[in-house]
Amino acid sequence: MLNAIVVINVALLITHQIDAAYWHEWDMFNIPGGIQLFNVINTLAFIVVLGCLIPVFRRDKSGFVCSLAVAGLSALVLPIHAGFAVAGSISSRSPYLSR
Repeated sequence: MLNAIVVINVALLITHQIDAAYWHEWDMFNIPGGIQLFNVINTLAFIVVLGCLIPVFRRDKSGFVCSLAVAGLSALVLPIHAGFAVAGSISSRSPYLSR
């Protein structure tokens, strides 16, 4: 069960970052370098996040900690984006909400 939860969580994080590229989130976070630096940051983040799957699948002692780290990372997404939405950031608006 833990494997499935972590895989779903990682898939949601990756999907979110794909959506973040569509919405130009590097502008929202004032990241210089545009999409190029955003992609480098995401590539490094994906290596770390996907690397967290290995100890989970192997049932190593660090696997539970890795699964909590992925869950914690996922838990940060909502409050960060809620804050940007409250602040009125254009990048935090969904086309479904602006109709």
